[in-house]
Amino acid sequence: MRYLMIPLLAVVAASTACLAPTETASEGACEGEECVSSLDRAVQPAPVDDAAGESGDGDTSSATADSGGAPAFQHPGVLVSRGQLDFVKAKIAAGQQPWKEDFDKAKGTRYGRLPYTAQPVEIMKCGNGSNPLDQGCTTSRDDAVAAYTQALIWYYTGNQAYADSAISILNAWSSTLKEIVFDPAKVRTDPGQNNGPLQAAWLAELFPRSAEILRHAGAGWPESEAARFGQMLSDVLVPKIRDGWGYQANWNLSMADGMINIGVYNDDRALFDRGVAMWRERVPYNVYLASDGRLPKRPPGHSTDAKLIELWYGQSDFAGRSGHTQETCRDLPHTQMGLASTVYAAETAGLQGIDLYGEQEERIKASFEYVAKHLNLSPSATDIKVEVEASLCGGELKVKDVPVWELVYNHYVRREGQTMPETRKVRDRIRGQSGNSRDVTNVQITWEALTHGDTGGAGYP
Repeated sequence: MRYLMIPLLAVVAASTACLAPTETASEGACEGEECVSSLDRAVQPAPVDDAAGESGDGDTSSATADSGGAPAFQHPGVLVSRGQLDFVKAKIAAGQQPWKEDFDKAKGTRYGRLPYTAQPVEIMKCGNGSNPLDQGCTTSRDDAVAAYTQALIWYYTGNQAYADSAISILNAWSSTLKEIVFDPAKVRTDPGQNNGPLQAAWLAELFPRSAEILRHAGAGWPESEAARFGQMLSDVLVPKIRDGWGYQANWNLSMADGMINIGVYNDDRALFDRGVAMWRERVPYNVYLASDGRLPKRPPGHSTDAKLIELWYGQSDFAGRSGHTQETCRDLPHTQMGLASTVYAAETAGLQGIDLYGEQEERIKASFEYVAKHLNLSPSATDIKVEVEASLCGGELKVKDVPVWELVYNHYVRREGQTMPETRKVRDRIRGQSGNSRDVTNVQITWEALTHGDTGGAGYP
């Protein structure tokens, strides 16, 4: 095997040097009835109301009543539950590894330092690769990661200063942000706004994680402020993500995860269900299995073989390639981002009693093992191109480890007792890396090892 040591653009970088990936929104645009998502055929538009119910300052880990008769939401219940938080808290208090080391790293990053000052903007505008306009885009993600980091530190230590800081970050954004600019009619004329939907999706994944902990675990966040934050999520983020996207898998899976998260936080069953429906629709479109036939399943807007192959970056030979994803031939960093959102949504849905992990077990496991196998071709899997057989991605794969391996390994191996040998190799390699790249990005991938590393079934239904 020959390794071509050609540095890639840092698609997902760590901590202080993180550069978020960009997409070309015009590539995702499609027109006509064939582009209509089945979500609009199966799920009615979700009315978004203010969150209700006083949380107060005490323990509010509970099920919130659902007036529609559906099972009540469990709180905290976005990515982590109280039981999961308590498990890690006890490990940290006892000085047990790797949790204590991961906690110390989180606390030592710029996201965990006090004081922390948020930098909200009223109008956010995010460009793509051809126009890297950044009007509050990077700072908003940094602030969202900081709020989550400090909410975790508060819960694990009881130090109220971290809760107060995290609350101040969320309040700053909910009182300021009014719009993320995106006009589908201008995707070819104004690339300075083309990453708007993806930015909204990332924030929909990130912001509710901290807000859910602070609102329901006794942080002292006034309910009026928590509700205002939920209204901002509904008013600003949801309109940009509720209808999905016509192209890249990582966009759609981030959007699905974001709707699930906001649905839980706002006790909005219709929005939660819409996110679950998008996940169920898009995961089979993203991951190929041999049972799909000669070619992958066809999403809306890709009715011919030529269109489908173009969507999959020119890959036409799928024989023996179960687990190949829509973005594999683009690069493995973007592929891992889509897989991360896949399992984040499954984790939150699982906390709410819906077994998405089980529904798509074969595709999820196959995709992670397939990607891991190709990452493991490289001795370091860091910003290089790896030469592969000519029938795969034109003979070359762009590889880079991204820290997305803890949740999937914990679920299928620690909880379910299955094996994922290639995934284990990548997970262990990332754990052995120095610096913060093994733990945090300023997109949706944040502190997996701390919150879910080898936690098994603790706090999971």
